[in-house]
Amino acid sequence: FAWCSLLACHWGVHIFAEIYQWTDIWAKVVMAMIVSAGSFLVISAFDKLADLETTSAKVDRAIHTLIYALGVLIGFSWEHAFDSGVEDIVQGKDHPA
Repeated sequence: FAWCSLLACHWGVHIFAEIYQWTDIWAKVVMAMIVSAGSFLVISAFDKLADLETTSAKVDRAIHTLIYALGVLIGFSWEHAFDSGVEDIVQGKDHPA
């Protein structure tokens, strides 16, 4: 789930990156911010759903599993952003301020 969501977001951000000529680092940071904000909203909704008394224990476990998967998605997105930044620093690429 996390990898598929990350690649779908990467594909969407890549379109904007080409249109607006973003650097690779900027595109990945924007992607990480979008993933973080979107995941926060979904996690908040899932948490409220899990807190309802009408959901069973199995449904609560499934919701918590999805919340954990979204946490992994956030971690993967920021890992990609930092990895790209470290690679550019090591290679000595210049980026406009």
